[in-house]
Amino acid sequence: MENIYYHWGGTKWFIEADIVGYFNNFSHSKLLLLINSKINDYRLSILLLKQLRVGYIYFDGIHDSSLLSPLFCNIILHELDKHVLKICKDFNNTRVKVNSNEWNAGRRYRNTSWALVANEIKSLTGNRVSMAKIFKALSQIRFQNTALKGVRRLEVDANWLKLKYVKYADHMLLGFIDPRNEAVSILIEVSNFASVYCSLGLNILKSRIVYHEKGVKFLGYKIWKSMGLSKDYLQIKGASKKEKNQIVLILEFL
Repeated sequence: MENIYYHWGGTKWFIEADIVGYFNNFSHSKLLLLINSKINDYRLSILLLKQLRVGYIYFDGIHDSSLLSPLFCNIILHELDKHVLKICKDFNNTRVKVNSNEWNAGRRYRNTSWALVANEIKSLTGNRVSMAKIFKALSQIRFQNTALKGVRRLEVDANWLKLKYVKYADHMLLGFIDPRNEAVSILIEVSNFASVYCSLGLNILKSRIVYHEKGVKFLGYKIWKSMGLSKDYLQIKGASKKEKNQIVLILEFL
């Protein structure tokens, strides 16, 4: 979640990919085959097999509440992770960072009404408060004012593409900038690779592409992108009363 908070700023589309019936169809033989290809120790294989079959599971499948389940999922889905990370590498490029004219105008003091406000405050406070402190306080107010107006700090770079990926067990989430048709192609490619190389299918009801204004749920968090200010989740369009206590992870708008 820390990675999402600090590195997913500016995300336009969320791509959710959920594997259908993953824990119920978990292959014991495939897991042991992958582990034995790296670690040649039959005692470890016997120990893992006992762990997999503990309780009522005697064929395939695994407890989703087991402490080892996320580890086993990572082993099975390692090739899928590598493929998705390769897609991210192919998509990502460098953004041309230029401040927008609206943003620059919001920071300007000379020949603006903000200069009059600063001078008025200075006349009231005298030598007790320096102009530097007055400008610093006003800059915070101006930042909030700019954010409320939905002003972008950076100019839009039409050629900028950015794809981020995070996974926990069988839950996969990607954050993408920009167009939606590319996001659709990414989801299709992930689905095809999971089907062909991992013998796994995506849940068509839970796998989807979501616009950043709607937000997505991931590991108990509601991930939402703001225009620079924190917003109460009840203000988000379509929020239900049951979600009023939802933990909200807010991504800043770049």
